[in-house]
Amino acid sequence: MQLYSLVLAIQAEADSLPDKAWGSPPKWWARAVHAFLLQAVHGYNPDLAEKLHADSTLRPFTVSSLYGYSAKYGIQPERVYSFRITTLNDELYRFLISAKEGALALGAKIELDRRFFIIKKRSFDDKNSDKETLRFDWAEKSSYEALSAPYLSARKKAPKRIQLNFLSPVAFKSAGKHLPIPLPSLVFGSLLNRWNAFAPLTFPDEVKRYAEECLVISRFSLSSRAIHTKAGAVRVGGVGKVSYTAVHYDPYWMSIVALLADYALFSGVGSGINLGMGQARRLLTA
Repeated sequence: MQLYSLVLAIQAEADSLPDKAWGSPPKWWARAVHAFLLQAVHGYNPDLAEKLHADSTLRPFTVSSLYGYSAKYGIQPERVYSFRITTLNDELYRFLISAKEGALALGAKIELDRRFFIIKKRSFDDKNSDKETLRFDWAEKSSYEALSAPYLSARKKAPKRIQLNFLSPVAFKSAGKHLPIPLPSLVFGSLLNRWNAFAPLTFPDEVKRYAEECLVISRFSLSSRAIHTKAGAVRVGGVGKVSYTAVHYDPYWMSIVALLADYALFSGVGSGINLGMGQARRLLTA
């Protein structure tokens, strides 16, 4: 089963309607990207789009907000922005591949929040340019088998410390409240839930207990960040880097923890994943 992280670089259409025609642009674009994705999937497979829209549980994709966008300056026609879509199953992977010649083709016009943009670059065409601005370094293709094989076959040694980079605000629903702190049990519990929902091979719930009892935050550089959701609601999450260290090291359990950390690039972490929250990846320099 395929895993895919796709980055698209876009630029506002030169003769697009000015912002004032539709009011101010959103401060957080992930909802617009989410709507665009469902619309594009509908053109490919209406039944699949309806299933994704109606599903109130874990969904097999994530979206980001616009990278490079500042609410202070609004949409600037000369500037190139980017956003990311990840898929966690073969159905959506096939959609992304087929859309290379359709909705996601170079030069295609797309609509985000009633504003029009042109696709200028795609990560599967040019992965090496403008990494910091376009986030093409967050583009990757893999599979559940490719991620798990090195650890489950013991070809790769389980680490004692893992570092995650949270590019967009990460938060969790805990006891009916939103918690903007990436505690080990919450982070790896979230990753385990998404892995078990979509992967062909599942792992036991004891992974959560190991993360809670045997992992600690050993280093962090986090700042709080608020995003504005529908109807003016605000969600706060943490952005930055966190290192998790095993105080009771077990090679088997840490292999699964490391595997789930690798999976974060595709699955996202925490709540609000389909609203652009919890965009995360493992850093191999921990």
